[in-house]
Amino acid sequence: MNAKNKKDENEANEGKGGEVPVVEKKESLKAKATRKALESGQLLTREEAAKRIRLSVGEFRRLQRLKEIMPATKGSRKELLFRVQDVDNLVKHSSPSKSVEYAPAEASMVFEAMSRGLSAIQCVIELSLRPPVVEALAVLYSSMNLALYIPAPVVEAITRMDLDGPLPLKTPEDLLEVLRILVGRRCLSCGERAPHLCKVCVKKLVKKAEAELKSGDDEID
Repeated sequence: MNAKNKKDENEANEGKGGEVPVVEKKESLKAKATRKALESGQLLTREEAAKRIRLSVGEFRRLQRLKEIMPATKGSRKELLFRVQDVDNLVKHSSPSKSVEYAPAEASMVFEAMSRGLSAIQCVIELSLRPPVVEALAVLYSSMNLALYIPAPVVEAITRMDLDGPLPLKTPEDLLEVLRILVGRRCLSCGERAPHLCKVCVKKLVKKAEAELKSGDDEID
């Protein structure tokens, strides 16, 4: 039966109230392979890929924008699909102190910003990166740059100490000034031990005071 006769027969059946046979579209070899890979877990949707590496969908989208990972193909509903190997092989790094993962492009952005003098907070604001990522990269940047990164809790602890100078600390120069003043402080008695009164001089002063008091008592008697 040729195509024209098939069409006429379908129209005739439809006019008589009969059911029109549904002609199923043949699945292409590529679509079949994609479906099988998706069913076997070799391909992942964006949501599945994000969950696999413990990221939010938004964070995974950001990695796509940074071209850290590219979709392998599209599914039957035009959804993006990613190879498991590509997801697992996303080049990740962990900081020594925290298990914070980040992409190379993020490290490049933070390092470049910090080399221009931006603080960790400014990096979060200007680069729209997660604070834990920036903090981990700040520690790594300091280590690689032979510099010292002081976390916020340490800065707060320094601020609570009985120190002179520009407190609370806001810049490296503030810390340098506090240390300069601290080094310049000497024992009020001997002038050698810092700061205020050293233990040795306190003991001497106590003995001297006791002796003076005793001498005064003797004079009264």
